[in-house]
Formats: sequence, structure tokens, C-alpha cells
Amino acid sequence: MRNLLLIIFILTLHNVASTQGCLPEGITFETQDQINSFAGENPECSIIEGDVIIKGNEITDLIGLQGLAIIEGNFKVIGTDLLASLDGLNSLTSIGGYMWISSNLLLTSLNGLESLTSVGNYVSIYNNDTLITLSGVDALSTVEDALWIRENPELISVEGFGSLTTIGRELWIRSNPKLASLNGLEALDSIGDFLSVWDNDSLTSLDGLNELTSVGGNVNIGENNDLINLTGLSDLNLIGGNLWISNNDVLFSLSGLDQLNSIIGNLNISGNNYLIGIENLSTLSSISGELRLENNVLLTSLNGLDNIDPLSINALYLQNSELLAGCAVPSICGFIGNNNGPAIISGNASGCNSISEIESDCTVLSVSDLVKESIIIYPNPVTDFFSISYPTGTIQKFEIFSSTGQLFSSIENSLNNISISSYPSGLYFIKLYDKSGILIKTEKLVIR
Repeated sequence: MRNLLLIIFILTLHNVASTQGCLPEGITFETQDQINSFAGENPECSIIEGDVIIKGNEITDLIGLQGLAIIEGNFKVIGTDLLASLDGLNSLTSIGGYMWISSNLLLTSLNGLESLTSVGNYVSIYNNDTLITLSGVDALSTVEDALWIRENPELISVEGFGSLTTIGRELWIRSNPKLASLNGLEALDSIGDFLSVWDNDSLTSLDGLNELTSVGGNVNIGENNDLINLTGLSDLNLIGGNLWISNNDVLFSLSGLDQLNSIIGNLNISGNNYLIGIENLSTLSSISGELRLENNVLLTSLNGLDNIDPLSINALYLQNSELLAGCAVPSICGFIGNNNGPAIISGNASGCNSISEIESDCTVLSVSDLVKESIIIYPNPVTDFFSISYPTGTIQKFEIFSSTGQLFSSIENSLNNISISSYPSGLYFIKLYDKSGILIKTEKLVIR
């Protein structure tokens, strides 16, 4: 019995020793020989207390690091020319500081990090020339600070972050020209401060962010050349800072923001050349700053902003949207009527080109709302003929515009069996006016 107890005691001491920390000053690997000899020179070192840096053009594999379980400092893999895989780090479970993976010429994935569950600071995946996918970090559930995925020219997928539920501060997805989808981020439900999806030329939607319910700070969505809508944000209800949606060349609608209730900051929708409506913001009840809509050349009305509390707006900028005529929605009328703050309104269509024009339309708002609800354009889509149903005596004239703003027809009185057989197929807009020439409603019409 005494011998058995002695053996157990010795094994316990061995296990404690084998898991003790080492290298508080950290270690830098710059040659393959340093990697290969690490385990032999440090046989009981599974926890490195300092930083681990892997860099240079001589390292080809990381198999010599197979016993490494924890890095208490920072971890960097930078500037390697021959390293194609992170295999060898398969036992690594946590990083106390940041993880920085950048400028690695041959790295195509993050395979090798399958056991990593947490990073105590930020994760930066930056400027890796041949990185195609982020697969390999499937167990990572928490990033305490930020996740930055930037300037990876061949990256087509962020799949690999399927267990990530929380980012403490920031998520940046920027300047990845071939990234077509955000699928792989489906478990993410909160971002502490900042979300930026910027300059990703192949991204068509935000699908993959479907579980995200809140962002504690700003949300910036801009300069994504193929982004057509915002689907993927369907559970987002609170933005704790500003919302900027700008310079997305083919953004057609704000579909995906249908549950957004509150913005604790400014709302800026600018420079989206194909945006034709913002109706998907109809659940938005308050902001806490300026409301700015500028240079949205196909936007015709502010329907969708109806339910914002006018008192939550402290400044208004409506400029240089040449088709924008329907601005007399309750939130705007209330802001102007109560003189809540500065308002700059110019460069838009008649009806929304000055404060006085909006004020004039606001005086008939209650009547026009009833009219709007009663107007029906049918059939829609249409092939040859369409008609307009409306309350008697309310509609005097209507105009048909192409999606680029070209006026095709201006018709008075006759609102039944309107022939469009000579029109090219596509999307059109119909503007309906009352006897005083006031714009009552703008409707979409699809011609097949």
C-alpha cells in the first residue's frame, strides 16, 4: 500500500510539473529548427506565460509545437512565406492576449486551431494572400475584444466561426473583395460596441448574422458594390450608436431591418444609387440624433420613417435626392412643426425641396393617409393594361417614371385601362397627385 501511495504521489507531482507555466518572457520562432527542437528543449512546457511569435520565410510547418496547450500572452503568425497550415497547434485551447495572423503568403485556412475556445483580446486576420476560408476555429466561442477580418484578397468564406456567440467590442469585415457570404457567423448574438461591413465587393447580403439582436455602438454598412439588401439582420432590434448605410452601389432595399426598434445615435442613409424605398424601417420608433438622407437618386418617399418619435430627432438633412417628393410623414412633420432643431432640405423633387413645401404637404397629411390606404394599382405586375382604384375626387393626375428617373407619361383624369404595351419591361414608379398638384403617393409598377 505504501508503494502504491508513493507511485500516485510521484505521478501527481509529474502532472503538476508537466502543466506548469514557462517562458514568461515569451518566445519567437524564426527558423524551422527552432520549431523542431522546441519540445525537446522544453519537455514540460505546455503553458507559455509570455508572447509567442512565429515569423519569417524559413518556417514550413508547426508540428514541433504539438504539446502547446495555452498561451497566456499574445500569439502572432506573421510574414511567413512557406507556411501553408497551422497543423501542430491542435492542442492549443486558449490565448490570453490577442491573436494576429497576417501577411502569410501560402496559408489557405486556419486548420490546426480546432481546440481553441477563447481569445482574451482581439483576433486579427489580415492581408493573407491565399487565405480562402476561415475553417479551423470551429470551437472558438468567445472573443473578448474584437474580430477583424480585413484585406484578404482570396477569402470567399468566413465559415469556421460557427461556435462564436459573443464579441466583446468590435466586428470588422472590410476590404475582402471575393467574400460572397457571411454564412458561418450564425451563432453570434451580440456585439459589444461596433459592427463594420465595408468595401466587400462580392457580398450580396448579410445572411449569416441572423441571430444578432443588438450592437452596443455604431453600425457601418458601406461601399459594398454587390450588396442588394440587408437580409441577415432580421433579429436586430437595438443599435446603441449610429447607423450608417452609405455608398452601396446596388442596394435596392433595406429588407432585413424589419425588427429594428431603436437607434441610440444618428441615422444616415446616403449615396445608395439604387435604393428605391425605406419601408423596412417602419418598426423604428426612435433615434437619438440627426436624421440624414442624402444623394439617394431613386428614393421617392420617406415612407418607413412614419413611426419615429419626432422628439428623438435633433437635426434633419434631406438633400440631393432628385426623385424624393414624399416627405410629409408624421415624424418629419412633427419635427418641422415643433421646430426641434436645424433642418437643411434642398436638391430634391417638388414637395420635398424646402421646409415650406413639406409644411404644406403636412397640412393635408391626415387626409392623404386615408387616400393612400385606399389606392390600388392592378394588376401589378402588368403586361398590357392596368387601372388605378382610388376614392372619388382625390386623384387628378399621375406620372410614370422609369427606375432611372425618366418621365414616360403624365396623364390626367383617365385612370382606367391604361396601356403600357409599348413600354420596355422593368421597374417603374407611379406618382399620384391631387387637384392641387400635391403628391399623394408613389407606387411601384412592374411591367413584364
